[in-house]
Amino acid sequence: MEKFREMIRGWLGYTLLALLMVPFMFFGIESYFTSAGHDNTIATVNGEKIDRHEFEQIFQQQRQAMLEKMGPDADPSQLDSKKLRQQVMDALTHRQFEVQGARAMGLDFPQSLAWQMLGSQPVFQKDGHFDAAIFKQFLQQRGYTEQGLLHDIQIGGTLSQLESGMAAGFVTPEEVNRLLALDGQSRDADYLILPNQALATRVTISAPQIQDYYQQHLKDFIAPEQVSLSYVELRKSDFLAQVQVSDDDLQKAYADFTKAQSGKEMRHAEHILIKVDDKTTPAQALAKIQAIAAQLAAGANFEKLAREYSQDEGSVASGGDLGTVPRGEFVPEFDQVLFSLKPGQVSAPVKTRFGYHLIKLIAIEEPKVPPLASIADQLRQQVREQKAAQKFAEQVNTINDDMYEAADLKDPAAKYHLPVQATALFSSGQGTGIASDAKVRATAFSDDILKDGKNSAAIELNKDDVVWVHLAQHQPAYQRTLAQVTDAIHATLLAQAEAAAAKTQVAAWAKEVQAGQDITAQIQALGVHWVHQDAITRTTALPDPELLRAIFWTPRPAAKPSVQAVPLAAASALVVLRAVHDHPASASHLDPVQVTSMMDKAMSAQNEADLVNALQARAKIVITANGQQLLQQGAAN
Repeated sequence: MEKFREMIRGWLGYTLLALLMVPFMFFGIESYFTSAGHDNTIATVNGEKIDRHEFEQIFQQQRQAMLEKMGPDADPSQLDSKKLRQQVMDALTHRQFEVQGARAMGLDFPQSLAWQMLGSQPVFQKDGHFDAAIFKQFLQQRGYTEQGLLHDIQIGGTLSQLESGMAAGFVTPEEVNRLLALDGQSRDADYLILPNQALATRVTISAPQIQDYYQQHLKDFIAPEQVSLSYVELRKSDFLAQVQVSDDDLQKAYADFTKAQSGKEMRHAEHILIKVDDKTTPAQALAKIQAIAAQLAAGANFEKLAREYSQDEGSVASGGDLGTVPRGEFVPEFDQVLFSLKPGQVSAPVKTRFGYHLIKLIAIEEPKVPPLASIADQLRQQVREQKAAQKFAEQVNTINDDMYEAADLKDPAAKYHLPVQATALFSSGQGTGIASDAKVRATAFSDDILKDGKNSAAIELNKDDVVWVHLAQHQPAYQRTLAQVTDAIHATLLAQAEAAAAKTQVAAWAKEVQAGQDITAQIQALGVHWVHQDAITRTTALPDPELLRAIFWTPRPAAKPSVQAVPLAAASALVVLRAVHDHPASASHLDPVQVTSMMDKAMSAQNEADLVNALQARAKIVITANGQQLLQQGAAN
């Protein structure tokens, strides 16, 4: 299950967020309609088919998510990879056999419930109610079908039930205490650290070794294809000094500000809730709330009745007080009524998904609008920014037209008094200056720039900064010569040899110490010394985290100390464990409640992993020729 959750976070997100964030324009609307007359099956799981459309949708979503996550250093050419395609294929096949397993256990998510969940989504609502026209438009814009969306929600709901069934771990108090006792344990140890470089005089690297390494790693010494660009840059800030803000502009801005503030009123309210649940039907809840309304009409105190009858645990103690809130704080049905009341007025019964409410408006808090003089400078700067942004956008469009017509950057740059600048050489995966932006690199290596020698369209570095680029220099990939990389190879081989020598030396010392021999003279000759440390805990600061981990993984000593050789990042260490001191669970610095929760989650994860492994072991997964072709598309990039 984890494989699919890594692909799509949240089962309803699989259907709705994926559709909202990854419209068909990423991979062509035709992919939604190619099934007629063609077999688009890319895999089968126990005979059930997986369609190519599902693969393409998730693949494009993941590709876009990776681009956004990587930010300006993203390399789009590296994202359409065999690895990502294989991950998506694995996620879909896992989802299929997990759904099959859930259904075999009797788990299901009926279509009626899927409809209910769709109807509760704000994206499909108008005035707080499901709107069929909005829903239809949503589906049409994304080339989706009603049945397809319902099907995906049903799958997500079924998987959610399966996950919930695996969510409970059962850790005993004895297991928790055992872990706490282990955490509170302390140890006495001696250790030494032999840096790899301490044995530099014992190793030599020959010319044949360098030659052999070069021949065996030729691919590692290919200089990537590189380009440099000429470019012109336009910033919104270039226009700030060109715009003026008149008194009329300032007055209009203040009027707009005042109007915007008027929509931010806050309302102080109280309510009484009678829930609809397994014990109370809607009719019963309505009857109860109507009886309370009758008492209010007869003069009863609202707060007193709220304390006596309301079933809202969050507000019952305060007499139903909800505090002062802005519009949109509550569900639409409640919010609409709340903002229609007058101070002191009590609503008729209001039905929401929680039950029936009576709402009393206590007061309306209007926003305080500061005088113009106090915010004039702020408004003047906002207007200046807006005017500059408009001029900037108009200039970008005009320059775009000229760039399209020009053979290079020279004439447009002169016309708009923009300097022509240049980048250093960069590759498709890395660059500096404007080439640190992935969009610039992708454009630089496009056919329009690299092969056809055209000017680019405007490339947005950010909303206030754009550039136009033209190819200045192209350097194809080439094989670096042995002479060019000899120093780098020598350094690599030397580091490897030093590490191997240190590892061998520490292993020899370990045998000598286990045999009862004194190695003090040997280690001193290499500038190394023993460190004797008692009462080491799991939070003790040592020179390397691996050293601390090794001390607590070393077996408890019996008649003789326990000895262990430990590889570190740039060294090898020798650990001699002398004693282990056990302490009660109460000596641990960990919180027993948090430990219990952690162990429950770990057990739940293990239960889930065991179930998935069992389902996978019994699943017959076949990747069709279509599926193999999809995976190979990634290998070609």
